[in-house]
Amino acid sequence: MEENIKVNEAATKTAALTVKNLNKTLGKRHILHDINFEAYAGEVFGFLGPNGAGKTTTIKVITGLLDIDEGSIEIGGYNLKKHYEKALGSIGSIVENPEMYKHLTGMDNLKLYARIRGVSQERIDEVVKLVGLSNRINEKTKRYSLGMRQRLGVAQALLHRPQLLLLDEPTNGLDPAGIKELRDILKTLAHEENICVLVSSHLMSEMELMCDRVGIINNGRMQGVYTVEEMIRANAGDSSEFIYNVDNAAKAAELLEGVEYTLTDDTHFDVIFKVENVEEKLAELNRRLIENGVKLYTVSPKEKKKLEDVFIEITQSGGVQIG
Repeated sequence: MEENIKVNEAATKTAALTVKNLNKTLGKRHILHDINFEAYAGEVFGFLGPNGAGKTTTIKVITGLLDIDEGSIEIGGYNLKKHYEKALGSIGSIVENPEMYKHLTGMDNLKLYARIRGVSQERIDEVVKLVGLSNRINEKTKRYSLGMRQRLGVAQALLHRPQLLLLDEPTNGLDPAGIKELRDILKTLAHEENICVLVSSHLMSEMELMCDRVGIINNGRMQGVYTVEEMIRANAGDSSEFIYNVDNAAKAAELLEGVEYTLTDDTHFDVIFKVENVEEKLAELNRRLIENGVKLYTVSPKEKKKLEDVFIEITQSGGVQIG
């Protein structure tokens, strides 16, 4: 039943990007092998993979920098081969660090691009506010930090109201504050402006905080598309683990009949419960320990796997089963 609900929810979303059976060969190397995925309006889609996995090649094909050998790509409903200009007109992108005229102000840089696109001053002011540059937009860009230049690049990419905003490794070189600022902007653009934001990266910890769904590519092949929650849940299994701190772990162990546990030292042990009725099982075990004279100091859940750990498992095993 849950699987059917997910399928129905996906069916109601608008695909800003559809990649079907994409293959690409460079020289004698077959780089991309039957790549398939969709990214929807209103989500941040993480395109993840280790260096050399095929991320940048896929992005270059999507943005028209490389030809399609086999397969098809639709952007905003337009087929890239048949309606090249309209398809690319639906994209805003920063494939590498944004290039600006450093002797000009941020506003002047945007005005130059706006003239090419036929964009109004009202739209310029709107995107400047969206990326949080209103108080610095009239300064020369040579005074901008890398994070500010990235935000100005995002503003430029948004001027023509694209359906798909595509960013390749956008957090490279940014400090933690700059990464958070950019992350918050991209989530706002997706969730409040209904733009599809596709972010290519190899930084798993950052993608865990930013993305709604992730597509994982490795060795030129898609390993799967998952929500972050699905990935972690699928690899965490059907159990919950807790760390106990007591006065006497050996004495406590005598009371753990029917409980899966591991002694770690004289005062600590781990227990594992199946996910059903975890709270009741914890309460029963705690009661048993206390009533039999074991001093119970703390009980804490063991840290769940991070997306980075799950990513390594997926790329090594070739995917995970969801549902």
